[in-house]
Amino acid sequence: MSSEGRKREMNKKVIVLTLSAALFALCSFAQAQQAGRIYRIGVLFFGSRNQPHLESFLRGLRELGYVEGKNVVFEYRYAEGKFDRLPALARELIDSKVALVVTHGEAAIRAVKQINPNIPIVVGVTGDPTFGPLVVCGLGGVLVELLRDVTYRPPPVTDMDAEEMLSKLRAAPLLAGYRGAPPGDRPALVSVIQRVSALVDVVPELRELDLNPVKVLEPGRGAIVVDGRMRIGPLVTPSGVGT
Repeated sequence: MSSEGRKREMNKKVIVLTLSAALFALCSFAQAQQAGRIYRIGVLFFGSRNQPHLESFLRGLRELGYVEGKNVVFEYRYAEGKFDRLPALARELIDSKVALVVTHGEAAIRAVKQINPNIPIVVGVTGDPTFGPLVVCGLGGVLVELLRDVTYRPPPVTDMDAEEMLSKLRAAPLLAGYRGAPPGDRPALVSVIQRVSALVDVVPELRELDLNPVKVLEPGRGAIVVDGRMRIGPLVTPSGVGT
């Protein structure tokens, strides 16, 4: 890869981790009012502690007011280049009830994806030529393409809007517990939807966002975004000309 290609790839990784920081920080208004709340974030990497991309994530959090040791703490796990350690390390982080898991690389992402039980949900942003950006929520995993069980709302999405989006899904009974299966952490999923909605205002260059799957764990255990993709574009004026 040429030096220019490596630079572009590095920029993409910085954008991804910076947006990840913004997604974590953009809580619902009710959560933002909880003074003194300390968030716990899990960090899982295939390699060693020397991870230059992690600093981009930490810097993004600091810019948003989240400082390690003050209002956010980290649980670090490193596989030291050993693939067979990743599943156990991922399970440790999930069982410790962190707010989210930050990871990088196909092997580490796959290890988090394989953790069960969970309800797969897709949350994202799509563009509509008439209504502009829309927040999307629906049944995730491979089922999103098969069943197209999704709902849409223009931002900003309130907690009541997010609740209505979930209630309109045909798969809504899964969140309440279906045929003996454990229910999902619905408030955590509502929070994820609101954070994605807030990103539309904070990052106006965001054209598309696809968080799939968002694993909704049992009540009180949260929801984890384990994979995603985004498309960034130039700002567009009302006339449709980029700036």
